[in-house]
Formats: sequence, C-alpha cells, structure tokens
Amino acid sequence: MTEASELDVLVPPQDVSASQFHELWRAGGIARRCDGETELLSGGPCQCDPDHPDCDVSTHLFVLLPELPDLGVWRLRTTGWAAAQELPWATDLLLRLAGPGGLASGRLAIETRTRRHEGLTRHFAVPVLRAAGSLAEALGERTPPLGGGQVPELPTPVADPGATGSADAPGDAVPAGDPRPAGDLARVQAPAAAPVPGSGSSTPDELQPATEDQWERALRVYRSRPLVLHRVRELHPDDPPASAEAVTRGQMARLLLRGGGEAR
Repeated sequence: MTEASELDVLVPPQDVSASQFHELWRAGGIARRCDGETELLSGGPCQCDPDHPDCDVSTHLFVLLPELPDLGVWRLRTTGWAAAQELPWATDLLLRLAGPGGLASGRLAIETRTRRHEGLTRHFAVPVLRAAGSLAEALGERTPPLGGGQVPELPTPVADPGATGSADAPGDAVPAGDPRPAGDLARVQAPAAAPVPGSGSSTPDELQPATEDQWERALRVYRSRPLVLHRVRELHPDDPPASAEAVTRGQMARLLLRGGGEAR
C-alpha cells in the first residue's frame, strides 16, 4: 500500500482500447462484460443499456513498478469516461516514443478534477499517465527544434536584355534603360474565389444513417456502440440521436474527425 499520488511505472506494449468494456460487478465478482453487442461471459447479446446504464465503462492498463523487487505486471482497472478517452492515446504515445517492442517510462498519477453541470459542482479523481520527463527529453535529438533551420535566400531576378513588353504586366521583363530594378513589377490583385454553393449547410447525404464503414472505423477507436452513441450525443447536445441506429452520416463524420479517424 502507498499514499503517494504518483508512481514511476514502465508500460509494456499493449492496446488499451482493446481492453475497454462495459462491465457490471457485484459482491461475488464480475457479472457482465459487454463490448456493446455481445456479452462476452455468456456469449449472449449485450444487456448493458446506454440510456439507463447499470454497467460502467471499464478501462484496463497494465504497468510494471520498477521500484519493487518483484517481477510481474500490475493491472489498473478504472471506470469513467475521462479515463476511457485519455488513457488509450496517452499509452499509445509513450509506446511510440519508446520504439517497437520497448518498455515506456512514465508516471501514473491521480488527478483531482472539478466539473460543474446544471448548477451542481462535482469533484472526482481520474488516473492519468504522463511522460517521466518532458516530451523534448523523450524525443531527444530525433526531432530538430522549430525554427532551427536556415531559410535559403532567394536569388535576385535578372531581366532578359532582349525581352520586350510592358513592365506593368506580371512576368514581363523590365525594358532596357528603365530606372526600376529588375523584378519591381506591378502587383495584380487576383480575383476573389467564388463561394461554393451550399457551403455550410447539411446535405441530404449527411442526414442518411451512418454507413457500416463509418461504424467499423468508429468501433476501432471507441470499441463499443454504447460508447460511440455517448460520444455522438456529447458532440450534438441540441440534436442527440435517440439510438445507435439513428446516428447520421454527418454526425459520425464529425465524431471520426474528433477522434482522429478519417471521415468518408
């Protein structure tokens, strides 16, 4: 047992998103483990209702504690939407910095947060995974500093002595004897681009039900249909879909862009 709010950890290769489920625990242990479609313990259909949830979204993170003499992997199990969204990408980032097959150094911490909703203030704790030092230290010399390179100087334009034409037209050479330096040509304002008809408005295609391809890519990120539906409702509080089947292509496209997926 420890009272420390942060621990040094080593993170082995893992896919945290693949270990996220909707789970129901009782005094005798786990009663349900659902991926949004199938209840994995019984093989039957998922019984976790996103509108009246009795299951918690559960995220599992495996770490090693380098300060302990024992060998073995420790598992952190946490519930809550904040951890479900943050731990997967934080773990993936640290593992990418560590390189293929490597152990990532990090710090596992408990962060206290405050949220105000409908006039009520709620305090809650969220487990977070941080880099052991700064990201610059983790990257080392693999990434050059911003602004460190020299911008090459552009060559001075040279007029063609044999060229003729008006110096007031872009691209023409300066006639011989003209007191203006070469390249000192009049600037011509390009015509403004015409506005795209119908831009900014929803097209009928966006109002169609989300495609199977969109659902497949969304499930790679959020792992379960209830979690996808929850995130879509968060992004569209004024027009939340009543069910997963009511999610439109436009709503799913915005979710995929928000979650790093490619909207098609």
